[in-house]
Amino acid sequence: LLQSAVTLSPQELTAYAELRSAIEVQAARQAAERATADDVVALQAMLTQLEREDLPYAELLEIDFDFHRKLIEMAGNPLMQNLMEVIYEFVLAQMARTTPTPKENKLGRRLHREIVAAVKAGEPDAAERAMREHMQAVLTRLRHAK
Repeated sequence: LLQSAVTLSPQELTAYAELRSAIEVQAARQAAERATADDVVALQAMLTQLEREDLPYAELLEIDFDFHRKLIEMAGNPLMQNLMEVIYEFVLAQMARTTPTPKENKLGRRLHREIVAAVKAGEPDAAERAMREHMQAVLTRLRHAK
């Protein structure tokens, strides 16, 4: 993971983040439309884990990816799921480059909470807006890393 994060240029990571954004913004919308009670419970459990400041950084990155993976699964589009699995390592590398330590990641935690709240409420517009803001924050961090 760390080797991937170091060897990929900010431009390459930005390209993957743009692709990821296109998938995840739509997935968040669809997840809000299709979420079951069990899906929401699973997202909330991951959110609780993401809020912990005592977990190792690498473990938090995996939980963060699993959170996004779950949203894509909830969207119900197997092509989106397959594509995210194909770019998995690149997404983790991008997360390693842009995700601050848990104490410094107030924005990320707030946006994850907003996504879960929108999905739970069945509000596709709010879920899309929160994910768009989240992905824009990722792209902004990558552009500043250049």
